[in-house]
Amino acid sequence: MKEYIKEPNGTDFIYHNGKLCCINEVTLDGNHFIHWYKDGKLHNLNGPAVEFELFNGHKEWWRNGKRHRINGPAIEFSTGEKFWYWHGKPCSRHEYQLICNNRIDLNKYMLIAFCVITWAMAIAIIKRLIFPMVLSLVMNLNF
Repeated sequence: MKEYIKEPNGTDFIYHNGKLCCINEVTLDGNHFIHWYKDGKLHNLNGPAVEFELFNGHKEWWRNGKRHRINGPAIEFSTGEKFWYWHGKPCSRHEYQLICNNRIDLNKYMLIAFCVITWAMAIAIIKRLIFPMVLSLVMNLNF
């Protein structure tokens, strides 16, 4: 359920299921600010989470409370300055491009690591428990 609260100064607060999801503020001097939130953190997957028309179009992309953008700089100033961030960590444009071009599906690699660890544990169990038992059985057999 969405709830809209309009302050006397013209600021709109939009809540979704009791949680703040947007602040839309127009100041007395006509500047416009928009902030998008999810679970109390700056977040917007569909565009910048922070927009300031005060600075003639300053924009910031946030995801889960951290500056982050998967298709460009996370901060764009009206002056043309741009800053790249990956999950809250600043990086150069070159570093950003390397990250995006070589993005690793961490879930896939975590699954592989889990399988390797599971096999290593199984081998250790075989070596410590089963191998000595089999060896003792073989030694006790009369051929």
